Amino acid sequence: MAANILTFVIALVLAAGTALAIHRLLRSSTTALLDEVVGLKAATTFYFRMLCLSLFLSAATGILGGSFDLKPDARFMEYVWKIAAVLSSAFTGMLIALLVFLSVVTILVAVLRRRDQR
Repeated sequence: MAANILTFVIALVLAAGTALAIHRLLRSSTTALLDEVVGLKAATTFYFRMLCLSLFLSAATGILGGSFDLKPDARFMEYVWKIAAVLSSAFTGMLIALLVFLSVVTILVAVLRRRDQR
């Protein structure tokens, strides 16, 4: 039982850490882009809060959707494969969230770009 809980916690920490790393990598350049295109600081803050929320929720959904019911006599590699399987679904959810965010930002840039740059 304790090994299953530890497996769940490790998977949750890895998924949350990955979501945080993605958010940190995208923050500076995309903030500058949104500030330039939209021109509203509140809009930039809103979009990045939504990105952060969607990344963390999709990561949590992937982890909580998995089952951690390995037998007590399971080998170490069975726990590793269980973590990898659950992280796969969490990463898929984060990828979908990133693609939706990219689509929204692309539409914003295309629609709101400066008129004199055409």
